Amino acid sequence: MDTKKIKILYAEDNRITAQETGEALEDNGYEVKTVFDGDEAWLAYQSSRPDVVVLDYQMPGKTGIEVFLLIRQLDKKIPVLILSSYTELCAASLKIGTSDFVRKDGGIDELCARIEAALNRYPGPEITGHPSEKVYQLSPTSRFYPANSTLEIGDQRYPLKTMLAELLTIFCQNQNSFIPGTIICRRLWNNGNASKISLLRDYISELRKILKADTSLKIRSSYGKGYCFSTPEK
Repeated sequence: MDTKKIKILYAEDNRITAQETGEALEDNGYEVKTVFDGDEAWLAYQSSRPDVVVLDYQMPGKTGIEVFLLIRQLDKKIPVLILSSYTELCAASLKIGTSDFVRKDGGIDELCARIEAALNRYPGPEITGHPSEKVYQLSPTSRFYPANSTLEIGDQRYPLKTMLAELLTIFCQNQNSFIPGTIICRRLWNNGNASKISLLRDYISELRKILKADTSLKIRSSYGKGYCFSTPEK
């Protein structure tokens, strides 16, 4: 397989390890997107659609296992490898269906070999619900269609501007979970600085006004945690 065509999403919270391993993977011909926590990993997976995912077992935000389980809801076959220094976690990781378990001290040659082995077992994408094709049933009376950027509340249709539709898509993919504002900004603009945070607040304010038509839908904010799109629990 031509590794130059392989896109890897790599999540590791130790930034020194992440930089060293990411550079080593690139030296071996892979295209690598590196993130540093589980929440970023989940959002990056949804936006970049990699060929293979390599996740640290324990990270801030979502754990590697939690991200793996979310990925499996969209793609049943994509290779997902779990990294850890603790070999006793291997059995538990493999039992829930991860493609492989890689020891952090195994070195780059072992990691590349396991990536290639996992890819050779991978028959191709089996995506069950790409975000652009999915219809989100947000409440008994509300649904969102990302494909045409339309929100329906009752019998009222709201065509959304591109940025509002992208923001609502992020919220729909993470219903009832807090997302840090900086992560949302990086997803929308590849930039999480203060100017984008201020712009994000403006878009959220605009989206809140539209969502008022359905009182069961709310965008909550919490200092230090970010934003949460609250929808009726199914």
